[in-house]
Amino acid sequence: MLVVDGSGSIFARDFATMKDFSMNLAGSFVISPAGGHVGVVQFSGQGQGRLEIGLSSDGAAVKAAIDGMQQIEGYTDIQEGLALAQAEIDAHGRQGVPRIVILLTDGQQEGAEGDPVGEAEQARAQGTEIFAIGVGGGPNLDQLNAIASDPDARHVYLVENFDSLAAILAELVGDACPVPTTQPTAPVSSPEPIDTPVPEPDTPTPPSGGKDDPATCDDISFGVLVTDVISPAGDWDYYCFFGGGGQTVVVDIDASEAGSTLDPVLTLLTGDGSVILAENDDYGGLDSYLEYALLSSGTYLLRVESYDHPCCGGPAYTYTLVVVKLGGGLPPVSTPTPTSTPTPWFIPIPRSLLGDVNCDGRVNSIDAALILQFAAGLIDELPCPEKDDVNVDGTINSIDATLILQYDSGLIDSLPP
Repeated sequence: MLVVDGSGSIFARDFATMKDFSMNLAGSFVISPAGGHVGVVQFSGQGQGRLEIGLSSDGAAVKAAIDGMQQIEGYTDIQEGLALAQAEIDAHGRQGVPRIVILLTDGQQEGAEGDPVGEAEQARAQGTEIFAIGVGGGPNLDQLNAIASDPDARHVYLVENFDSLAAILAELVGDACPVPTTQPTAPVSSPEPIDTPVPEPDTPTPPSGGKDDPATCDDISFGVLVTDVISPAGDWDYYCFFGGGGQTVVVDIDASEAGSTLDPVLTLLTGDGSVILAENDDYGGLDSYLEYALLSSGTYLLRVESYDHPCCGGPAYTYTLVVVKLGGGLPPVSTPTPTSTPTPWFIPIPRSLLGDVNCDGRVNSIDAALILQFAAGLIDELPCPEKDDVNVDGTINSIDATLILQYDSGLIDSLPP
């Protein structure tokens, strides 16, 4: 349940921004009869709070309800919002499904009769997990900590203003819907039709044992370079990661630079391995590259195999792999007018001038991984720091790393001067 503040302290522009954030948040979850059900409460005071939409399996209906919300105004009665949300959960929540409330407010409880902490304690005692988002200087941090579930560091968010809400979206989705550490067990059936899970379709049976099995995939962190090998012959390597809806991921795999005989095929799949979302082979010799915008939040699989699978493999079939998560879009890499010869985004220059942050005379995924580690504070310096700001914007971040990956894969002809 999403519980949003509709009090009069929120300007109309900020209320519209909050609605946009709420729609993006709802769109980050897989809303379906067998997936997540989402409902929305708007609270104010003096009994004016209302259920904008009850728990629904229709994503379009949820977004329409949020888009159509009219601000109530009045004072801030957080208890009212929590009570309305918990009542809906009690009435229509499903057995065996996590019960989650996300509270968003720019203030603190007003009125002597309100007790949001007591209301939250009752909800948590019934198994509801509560996240709290405070906007601006109005919220009382102690009150938010007491309302939210423990630990506070994972369940309480503070942002400077409503425009800053977008910056916490991916992290909030990851906390509210974390990557499962084990395969989900079959849900316990219920005598009530509303609680009977919809059976999942049959999926192909993958090879068993080790990383050949998606169920035992290796977790891969964004920006960390992985080195591995296709061995023995017929090996499939599976990696898994969690991505947020609307995020774009870039995957780059190199084999030729390591002197490998592997011709890798790179495949992105849904978390259960049943649906192929993207596939790539031979973007630049024996290397592969793909870029994909995730439609919903959840676990995704990467599969690496040899082009001549299943005949070949062994110690010589090595590769390096890196996954990059983009926080925003990049400028177009070519002119929008179709042409038989792609127009380079930048004036061509020698590779060695920019991007070669490890000073080995090459610009490749190793440089991209080093830039990401430096930007995240995992390493203190780069061997050739004068070559790190690839797009010359004064900031070292994932955009620089992604440009290197696109250049290394031949998607752009040059790096900026």
